[in-house]
Amino acid sequence: VSLSASISGLQQLFQLRFTEPYLFDTDWTLSLNAFNTETSYRSFVRSSSGGDLTLGHPITDDIRVFLTYTLELVESRASDGITTQPALASLNNRGRISSLRATLAYDTRDNRLFPTDGQYHTLSAEFSDTWLGASETRRFQKFRLINRVYQPLFWKVVGKLQTRFGVINGLSEQGLAPSEKFILGGI
Repeated sequence: VSLSASISGLQQLFQLRFTEPYLFDTDWTLSLNAFNTETSYRSFVRSSSGGDLTLGHPITDDIRVFLTYTLELVESRASDGITTQPALASLNNRGRISSLRATLAYDTRDNRLFPTDGQYHTLSAEFSDTWLGASETRRFQKFRLINRVYQPLFWKVVGKLQTRFGVINGLSEQGLAPSEKFILGGI
């Protein structure tokens, strides 16, 4: 069980997570997550509240599969001072993401909390659509590949190389809400 909060000028995050790695003494993993976030980007602010439910099971010692259902209520609005620009009018909207995500994970790290050697790779496909209860502008297909490689360098110094790739396809005729697109950078 974890409870976390992160408050800064650019982001507010409150999260409650419960994970049971051996559900009923089996190899099944169960994870429940509830969250409330507000993130400020250059031209808009994205607020969301929701949660997800994840079930996972190992295929081999190094490979696991996960299935996640997410329900998220999202509101995006243009940042102060730029709300009159017509190009940003689509930022002022509300919607609901209701998605299913399948994930395949390969993990050979020597320690999951403080790895010093090994690899961790995930490949996922996520679908949000109206038949799952999503809003029209929150319909999408999202594919992600995340790679992390850990290598001991010298003394107790460990090198980490991480890459992320993603593709998102909006399924709505109105297009995908700008707040759901991939955005470069970070806090």
